[in-house]
Amino acid sequence: MRKVGEDLIRLMKSLNIPEEIINMEWDEKEEIEREKKEQERICLNCQGVNKCPSGGFLKRYREENGRFEKYYKKCSKRILLEGKMPLLYEDKDLENFEVGQNKKIMERVKEYLRNKEYSKGKGLIFVGECGVGKTHLAVGIMKELAKKGIQVKFVFVPDFLDELRKSYEEEAGLEEDIIGVVRDCDFLVLDDLGTEKITEWSKEKILQVINHRVNYLLPFTITTNFSGEVLKERIGERTYSRIKGVCEELVLNGPDRRLSK
Repeated sequence: MRKVGEDLIRLMKSLNIPEEIINMEWDEKEEIEREKKEQERICLNCQGVNKCPSGGFLKRYREENGRFEKYYKKCSKRILLEGKMPLLYEDKDLENFEVGQNKKIMERVKEYLRNKEYSKGKGLIFVGECGVGKTHLAVGIMKELAKKGIQVKFVFVPDFLDELRKSYEEEAGLEEDIIGVVRDCDFLVLDDLGTEKITEWSKEKILQVINHRVNYLLPFTITTNFSGEVLKERIGERTYSRIKGVCEELVLNGPDRRLSK
Protein backbone atom coordinates (compact mmCIF):
# COMPACT_ATOMS: atom_id res chain seq x y z
CA MET A 1 0.00 0.00 0.00
CA ARG A 2 2.73 2.53 0.97
CA LYS A 3 4.92 1.63 -2.04
CA VAL A 4 2.01 2.23 -4.40
CA GLY A 5 1.19 5.46 -2.55
CA GLU A 6 4.73 6.78 -2.87
CA ASP A 7 4.79 6.06 -6.61
CA LEU A 8 1.47 7.85 -6.96
CA ILE A 9 2.76 10.87 -5.05
CA ARG A 10 5.80 11.12 -7.32
CA LEU A 11 3.54 10.99 -10.37
CA MET A 12 1.25 13.69 -8.96
CA LYS A 13 4.23 15.93 -8.23
CA SER A 14 5.53 15.47 -11.78
CA LEU A 15 2.15 16.70 -13.00
CA ASN A 16 2.50 19.83 -10.83
CA ILE A 17 -0.49 18.93 -8.67
CA PRO A 18 -0.59 21.24 -5.62
CA GLU A 19 0.94 19.84 -2.42
CA GLU A 20 -2.28 20.29 -0.43
CA ILE A 21 -4.16 18.13 -2.93
CA ILE A 22 -1.48 15.44 -2.79
CA ASN A 23 -1.59 15.36 1.00
CA MET A 24 -5.39 15.26 1.00
CA GLU A 25 -5.45 12.23 -1.32
CA TRP A 26 -2.85 10.41 0.75
CA ASP A 27 -4.59 11.16 4.03
CA GLU A 28 -7.89 9.90 2.60
CA LYS A 29 -6.37 6.56 1.68
CA GLU A 30 -4.74 6.24 5.07
CA GLU A 31 -8.06 6.96 6.76
CA ILE A 32 -9.84 4.35 4.62
CA GLU A 33 -7.25 1.74 5.60
CA ARG A 34 -7.72 2.58 9.28
CA GLU A 35 -11.50 2.30 8.93
CA LYS A 36 -11.21 -1.06 7.18
CA LYS A 37 -9.01 -2.48 9.94
CA GLU A 38 -11.36 -1.20 12.66
CA GLN A 39 -14.37 -2.69 10.89
CA GLU A 40 -12.59 -6.03 10.51
CA ARG A 41 -11.85 -5.99 14.24
CA ILE A 42 -15.49 -5.31 15.11
CA CYS A 43 -16.79 -8.00 12.74
CA LEU A 44 -14.29 -10.54 14.05
CA ASN A 45 -15.75 -10.06 17.55
CA CYS A 46 -19.34 -9.68 16.37
CA GLN A 47 -21.91 -9.54 19.20
CA GLY A 48 -24.92 -9.34 16.88
CA VAL A 49 -26.67 -6.62 14.91
CA ASN A 50 -28.23 -4.99 17.98
CA LYS A 51 -24.80 -4.34 19.51
CA CYS A 52 -23.08 -3.41 16.26
CA PRO A 53 -21.94 0.26 16.10
CA SER A 54 -23.17 0.49 12.50
CA GLY A 55 -26.29 -1.64 12.96
CA GLY A 56 -25.06 -4.36 10.62
CA PHE A 57 -24.18 -2.06 7.72
CA LEU A 58 -20.67 -2.45 6.32
CA LYS A 59 -18.88 0.65 5.07
CA ARG A 60 -17.35 0.22 1.64
CA TYR A 61 -15.51 2.50 -0.80
CA ARG A 62 -15.30 2.59 -4.58
CA GLU A 63 -12.89 4.76 -6.51
CA GLU A 64 -14.27 6.93 -9.29
CA ASN A 65 -12.30 9.56 -11.18
CA GLY A 66 -9.56 9.51 -8.59
CA ARG A 67 -11.94 10.07 -5.68
CA PHE A 68 -13.32 7.61 -3.15
CA GLU A 69 -17.09 7.28 -2.85
CA LYS A 70 -18.49 5.78 0.33
CA TYR A 71 -21.43 3.35 0.31
CA TYR A 72 -22.91 0.77 2.67
CA LYS A 73 -23.89 -2.87 2.28
CA LYS A 74 -25.70 -5.14 4.69
CA CYS A 75 -23.75 -7.81 6.55
CA SER A 76 -25.14 -11.36 6.55
CA LYS A 77 -26.58 -11.00 10.06
CA ARG A 78 -28.43 -7.84 9.04
CA ILE A 79 -29.83 -9.68 6.00
CA LEU A 80 -31.01 -12.56 8.20
CA LEU A 81 -32.58 -10.19 10.73
CA GLU A 82 -34.54 -8.38 8.01
CA GLY A 83 -35.40 -11.74 6.45
CA LYS A 84 -37.15 -12.80 9.69
CA MET A 85 -34.98 -15.82 10.39
CA PRO A 86 -36.36 -17.33 13.64
CA LEU A 87 -34.19 -16.58 16.69
CA LEU A 88 -34.47 -20.26 17.63
CA TYR A 89 -32.18 -21.01 14.69
CA GLU A 90 -29.64 -18.27 15.34
CA ASP A 91 -26.97 -20.83 16.26
CA LYS A 92 -28.01 -23.39 13.60
CA ASP A 93 -26.11 -23.80 10.35
CA LEU A 94 -25.02 -26.52 7.92
CA GLU A 95 -21.85 -27.18 9.90
CA ASN A 96 -23.66 -28.23 13.08
CA PHE A 97 -26.48 -30.16 11.42
CA GLU A 98 -26.64 -33.69 12.86
CA VAL A 99 -26.46 -35.73 9.67
CA GLY A 100 -27.45 -39.14 11.08
CA GLN A 101 -29.32 -41.04 8.37
CA ASN A 102 -29.30 -38.07 6.01
CA LYS A 103 -25.72 -38.07 4.69
CA LYS A 104 -26.78 -38.09 1.03
CA ILE A 105 -29.19 -35.23 1.63
CA MET A 106 -26.46 -33.09 3.21
CA GLU A 107 -24.20 -33.86 0.23
CA ARG A 108 -26.98 -32.78 -2.11
CA VAL A 109 -27.51 -29.51 -0.20
CA LYS A 110 -23.80 -28.68 -0.43
CA GLU A 111 -23.83 -29.54 -4.14
CA TYR A 112 -26.84 -27.26 -4.63
CA LEU A 113 -24.92 -24.37 -3.07
CA ARG A 114 -21.60 -25.20 -4.72
CA ASN A 115 -23.16 -25.27 -8.21
CA LYS A 116 -25.21 -22.13 -7.51
CA GLU A 117 -28.38 -23.85 -8.68
CA TYR A 118 -30.39 -21.14 -6.92
CA SER A 119 -29.14 -18.68 -9.56
CA LYS A 120 -31.16 -20.63 -12.14
CA GLY A 121 -34.35 -20.51 -10.09
CA LYS A 122 -33.97 -24.05 -8.74
CA GLY A 123 -34.97 -25.00 -5.20
CA LEU A 124 -35.36 -27.88 -2.76
CA ILE A 125 -38.26 -29.44 -0.86
CA PHE A 126 -37.40 -30.94 2.52
CA VAL A 127 -39.98 -33.58 3.47
CA GLY A 128 -40.17 -35.47 6.74
CA GLU A 129 -41.80 -35.98 10.09
CA CYS A 130 -41.60 -33.38 12.85
CA GLY A 131 -38.17 -32.70 14.30
CA VAL A 132 -35.98 -34.41 11.68
CA GLY A 133 -34.15 -31.19 10.76
CA LYS A 134 -36.04 -29.78 7.77
CA THR A 135 -36.07 -26.19 8.99
CA HIS A 136 -32.48 -26.45 10.23
CA LEU A 137 -31.33 -27.29 6.70
CA ALA A 138 -33.47 -24.57 5.13
CA VAL A 139 -32.06 -21.97 7.52
CA GLY A 140 -28.56 -23.30 6.85
CA ILE A 141 -29.04 -22.55 3.16
CA MET A 142 -30.39 -19.09 4.01
CA LYS A 143 -27.27 -18.32 6.02
CA GLU A 144 -24.91 -19.42 3.25
CA LEU A 145 -26.72 -17.21 0.74
CA ALA A 146 -26.84 -14.25 3.13
CA LYS A 147 -23.04 -14.40 3.32
CA LYS A 148 -23.05 -13.73 -0.43
CA GLY A 149 -25.25 -10.67 0.03
CA ILE A 150 -28.37 -12.40 -1.28
CA GLN A 151 -31.58 -11.02 0.27
CA VAL A 152 -33.36 -13.94 1.94
CA LYS A 153 -36.79 -14.25 3.53
CA PHE A 154 -38.19 -16.84 5.97
CA VAL A 155 -41.96 -17.36 6.02
CA PHE A 156 -43.93 -19.68 8.30
CA VAL A 157 -46.84 -20.31 5.93
CA PRO A 158 -49.76 -20.32 8.44
CA ASP A 159 -48.56 -17.00 9.94
CA PHE A 160 -48.12 -15.48 6.48
CA LEU A 161 -51.71 -16.31 5.54
CA ASP A 162 -53.03 -15.00 8.88
CA GLU A 163 -51.18 -11.74 8.28
CA LEU A 164 -52.76 -11.46 4.84
CA ARG A 165 -56.25 -12.04 6.26
CA LYS A 166 -55.78 -9.35 8.90
CA SER A 167 -54.57 -6.89 6.26
CA TYR A 168 -58.09 -6.78 4.78
CA GLU A 169 -59.30 -5.12 7.97
CA GLU A 170 -56.56 -2.49 7.88
CA GLU A 171 -55.32 0.07 5.35
CA ALA A 172 -55.78 -0.34 1.63
CA GLY A 173 -52.80 -1.72 -0.23
CA LEU A 174 -51.34 -3.50 2.80
CA GLU A 175 -52.06 -6.93 1.32
CA GLU A 176 -49.95 -6.11 -1.75
CA ASP A 177 -47.10 -4.93 0.48
CA ILE A 178 -47.15 -8.17 2.49
CA ILE A 179 -47.41 -10.53 -0.46
CA GLY A 180 -44.98 -8.44 -2.53
CA VAL A 181 -42.07 -8.94 -0.12
CA VAL A 182 -42.58 -12.71 -0.16
CA ARG A 183 -43.15 -12.84 -3.90
CA ASP A 184 -40.11 -10.75 -4.92
CA CYS A 185 -37.27 -11.47 -2.45
CA ASP A 186 -34.08 -13.02 -3.84
CA PHE A 187 -34.48 -16.31 -1.95
CA LEU A 188 -37.51 -17.56 -0.02
CA VAL A 189 -38.03 -20.28 2.58
CA LEU A 190 -41.64 -21.47 2.89
CA ASP A 191 -41.74 -23.30 6.21
CA ASP A 192 -44.41 -25.91 7.03
CA LEU A 193 -46.26 -25.69 3.72
CA GLY A 194 -49.48 -27.68 3.87
CA THR A 195 -50.12 -27.23 7.60
CA GLU A 196 -52.19 -24.08 6.99
CA LYS A 197 -55.99 -24.17 7.12
CA ILE A 198 -56.96 -25.30 3.64
CA THR A 199 -59.42 -23.07 1.78
CA GLU A 200 -59.73 -22.01 -1.84
CA TRP A 201 -58.49 -18.58 -0.75
CA SER A 202 -55.32 -20.00 0.90
CA LYS A 203 -54.61 -22.12 -2.18
CA GLU A 204 -54.98 -19.06 -4.42
CA LYS A 205 -52.57 -16.95 -2.34
CA ILE A 206 -49.90 -19.66 -2.23
CA LEU A 207 -50.32 -20.15 -5.99
CA GLN A 208 -49.80 -16.41 -6.59
CA VAL A 209 -46.49 -16.49 -4.73
CA ILE A 210 -45.23 -19.72 -6.31
CA ASN A 211 -46.34 -18.84 -9.84
CA HIS A 212 -44.57 -15.47 -9.74
CA ARG A 213 -41.35 -16.93 -8.39
CA VAL A 214 -41.30 -19.75 -10.94
CA ASN A 215 -41.98 -17.35 -13.83
CA TYR A 216 -39.18 -14.98 -12.79
CA LEU A 217 -36.63 -17.67 -11.81
CA LEU A 218 -36.68 -16.63 -8.15
CA PRO A 219 -35.55 -19.64 -6.08
CA PHE A 220 -37.32 -20.98 -3.02
CA THR A 221 -36.99 -23.87 -0.59
CA ILE A 222 -39.90 -25.58 1.13
CA THR A 223 -40.25 -27.60 4.32
CA THR A 224 -43.29 -29.82 4.71
CA ASN A 225 -44.62 -32.93 6.45
CA PHE A 226 -46.43 -33.98 3.28
CA SER A 227 -45.42 -35.34 -0.10
CA GLY A 228 -46.95 -36.71 -3.27
CA GLU A 229 -50.71 -36.86 -3.57
CA VAL A 230 -51.26 -35.63 -0.02
CA LEU A 231 -49.36 -32.40 -0.61
CA LYS A 232 -51.00 -31.98 -4.01
CA GLU A 233 -54.45 -32.24 -2.44
CA ARG A 234 -53.62 -29.73 0.27
CA ILE A 235 -52.08 -26.99 -1.88
CA GLY A 236 -53.80 -27.65 -5.20
CA GLU A 237 -52.68 -29.39 -8.38
CA ARG A 238 -51.51 -26.24 -10.18
CA THR A 239 -49.31 -25.09 -7.30
CA TYR A 240 -47.92 -28.60 -6.78
CA SER A 241 -47.07 -28.92 -10.48
CA ARG A 242 -45.19 -25.61 -10.51
CA ILE A 243 -43.24 -26.51 -7.39
CA LYS A 244 -42.21 -29.91 -8.73
CA GLY A 245 -41.09 -28.27 -11.95
CA VAL A 246 -38.30 -26.33 -10.21
CA CYS A 247 -37.74 -28.04 -6.83
CA GLU A 248 -36.11 -31.36 -6.02
CA GLU A 249 -37.72 -33.36 -3.22
CA LEU A 250 -35.44 -34.62 -0.44
CA VAL A 251 -36.91 -36.90 2.24
CA LEU A 252 -35.29 -36.70 5.69
CA ASN A 253 -35.37 -39.62 8.11
CA GLY A 254 -34.64 -40.01 11.79
CA PRO A 255 -36.12 -39.45 15.26
CA ASP A 256 -37.70 -36.24 16.49
CA ARG A 257 -34.65 -34.27 17.68
CA ARG A 258 -36.75 -31.98 19.82
CA LEU A 259 -37.94 -34.88 21.96
CA SER A 260 -34.45 -36.33 22.38
CA LYS A 261 -33.04 -33.16 23.97
